[in-house]
Amino acid sequence: MTIDIINYNEAQFAALTAGQLQQVLSAQKKKNAMIRDFSKKLAAAKAEVISNGMFHSDFWRLKKAEMQAEHQKELDELREGLLFYLHYAVKKDGASVGYELDYSLSVEERYAQVKAYYVEEYEDVELRFTAFDNDPIAETYLCEMYYALYDEFYLAAKA
Repeated sequence: MTIDIINYNEAQFAALTAGQLQQVLSAQKKKNAMIRDFSKKLAAAKAEVISNGMFHSDFWRLKKAEMQAEHQKELDELREGLLFYLHYAVKKDGASVGYELDYSLSVEERYAQVKAYYVEEYEDVELRFTAFDNDPIAETYLCEMYYALYDEFYLAAKA
């Protein structure tokens, strides 16, 4: 099964507990079912529009766009619910880091927090990258934003 409900890499998935992985699989199955159901609903709506002789009108285009927007909203809600769960149910391994772990922050706010910590703490860009690369918590804490900060520090260190 392809997991595309969230954009985690192998290391991030490996850091999840069994319960968290079960939640990811459950959400992925729900997403897959929602996509299958949506395809059937869209086909049925299209058949109805065709049978009413309105397929070439703007009605079908508008109806389809409305259905797609509602479907995307439902998928986004499912994804956000899963991410919320993963952010608050993250496995604690007792490792200490210099920044405060605050899972009530958005991922973007955590990114800014961690970046500010490393920029203030390590003036030397190579040392900053090495310290960040060896941070045992950052990948899980930053979720999908981890590699953006990793790349930023890496590029600065190699410049």
